[in-house]
Amino acid sequence: MPVPELKTQNQIAEILGSLDDKIEANRAMNRTLEAMAQALYREWFVDFGPFQDGAFVESRNGRIPEGWEVGPFSRLATLHTKTIQPKKAPSTEWEHYSIPAYDAGERPAIDRGDTIKSGKFRVPESAVLASKLNPRFPRVWLPDVQNPEVAICSTEFMPFVPVRAEWRSFLYSMIWSGPIQESIQMHASGTTPSRQRVRPTIIAKLPVLIPPADAIDRFSRQTAPLQEQRLANLREGVALAETRDYLLPKLLSGEVEIDKGAEPAGAA
Repeated sequence: MPVPELKTQNQIAEILGSLDDKIEANRAMNRTLEAMAQALYREWFVDFGPFQDGAFVESRNGRIPEGWEVGPFSRLATLHTKTIQPKKAPSTEWEHYSIPAYDAGERPAIDRGDTIKSGKFRVPESAVLASKLNPRFPRVWLPDVQNPEVAICSTEFMPFVPVRAEWRSFLYSMIWSGPIQESIQMHASGTTPSRQRVRPTIIAKLPVLIPPADAIDRFSRQTAPLQEQRLANLREGVALAETRDYLLPKLLSGEVEIDKGAEPAGAA
């Protein structure tokens, strides 16, 4: 097979490598942003750092600030399980939030209706998706819905919608938090560890901490920009990966020319 000269190979590697480096930088930034949001959630709603000056009372979940409550999870979010059959619109391209798509980088697949054989849930723009499958390996997804008319998810996900749309980042952090994940795992059932599931009705009844609305508002205002930046990084990562995959065969074939006079970075 034809092989470009070594200098051209190095130039191609530099071009594609710069794209890969940016993709990995975005991933690293997203890990940092996620850690920041979770650390803030623990500080506010587990350790109660900003509220230590006030009085505390005993509750079924331990000591909590006075005026706070413990109540069912359903007071903070509702389960949205409106089902749709994408195969009835075979030529439509659906924004498909599936377990494999989550595992591949938290970007939905774009699937034609005629390739989707089973029913799916609608995904509202303010939803947070939590997997009910094998909760020992949690999957919590903040979907970046581009078109709510065609946004769907696997029925292995539970689409939770916050009672106030602006509380979305709070709900996302809460579901990811240690106390909630421990409760979800404790209520999972199944014949084998790898096929365990948790029933959504159980999650709706979980006793959770319910802070005052103003505390949730303040937390959401602080963490929403972190989540928005994370979603922007994911979008950019997809665009960079598509550019890389588009360029590779064209660079190798010579269809896209490289400046022959340019030296790769670091060349002697």
